Amino acid sequence: MFKDYKAIIEELSLNHNIKTSKVIGNEMDFYYCPSCIEHQIDINIEKGVFKCHRCSRTGNIKDLYDSLEGEGEYYRKYIKDSFNLKLDLEKITYQLQTNLRKSRNKVPLQYLYNYRLYTDETIELFKIGYAGEDFKITELSEKHYHLKNCITFPIFNKSGEIINIKFKQVQKITPDKYFKNKVFNLSGYGSSTTNYIHYTANADKLWIFEGEPDGILANQVLINNNLDFYKSTNIISPTAGASSIPREWNEDYFNIPTTIFYDNDFTGHRGMSKINQISANIRQANLENVLVNKEKDFTDLVRKVGEERSFKLLLLLETLAINENKGVDMLKELNAFKESLNRTLFKDFNMTLI
Repeated sequence: MFKDYKAIIEELSLNHNIKTSKVIGNEMDFYYCPSCIEHQIDINIEKGVFKCHRCSRTGNIKDLYDSLEGEGEYYRKYIKDSFNLKLDLEKITYQLQTNLRKSRNKVPLQYLYNYRLYTDETIELFKIGYAGEDFKITELSEKHYHLKNCITFPIFNKSGEIINIKFKQVQKITPDKYFKNKVFNLSGYGSSTTNYIHYTANADKLWIFEGEPDGILANQVLINNNLDFYKSTNIISPTAGASSIPREWNEDYFNIPTTIFYDNDFTGHRGMSKINQISANIRQANLENVLVNKEKDFTDLVRKVGEERSFKLLLLLETLAINENKGVDMLKELNAFKESLNRTLFKDFNMTLI
């Protein structure tokens, strides 16, 4: 990443006729604050951060640059071209995959087996990796502590090319002093886009999951239970969480029947409601109908009842979602189906369909 923050400040000073002070140590004054406008701010040109002592506004060089040059201009000028030219995402992904398999720390692999329920085939198919304590991207000069000790998930486009890498913090893998249960994408490649977990141009339905972990497990479940159904079903997830809607998600994008399987929590419900408004082809599948207690997502369901029964439940939830407004007779038929499942499928699992 571009590191000569002093040069950026001098550029802004020249472009906007803003006075600056001489550098003392690693700090200089810049006589403009994005909030109170006229008061000067102190800038640390080593870290690229600033503070205004009048209004207490803090920020980084990107914030300051965009406030003067326009939103997104810092990314366009100083990040995008540099990252696209320098980083080989396939190479980095391969290094992360290798680290997962060869690391003396077996906790990351056990996490993928036991908590995420992935098979070796799934881990290899989706090129899942591990960034250890010694992880470093040699082409970048900044220190990226937030990317260390994370499980990594590549982000794929429709062609199967890697367009970004997601770094996920995990308890017992990420040290407690750094753990904030956060997910990071590589800077410069966009944070809100679509991860095409499974894509074929001839699909006749689309399933959306809230994040990569659930979407990847759903892909595994479909492959293991009904290959023909799998081949006709696209699976995607947004890369910036349940509340995000990637720019390409418009009415034309959802041109085939679409079902959303988001988490059974406030954020998941809100995200589904927002997406549901985009197109008449979209329906919400409520996992709350088959989850109990503190369970909230598709992985919880698979952990509870196994892959085969989870596959059948996905089909049921899709049917319920598609037919939720088709009339009393259909609802009676579906309710009878649910009661039948309650008597058979769930009798050993202390679960019930609402």
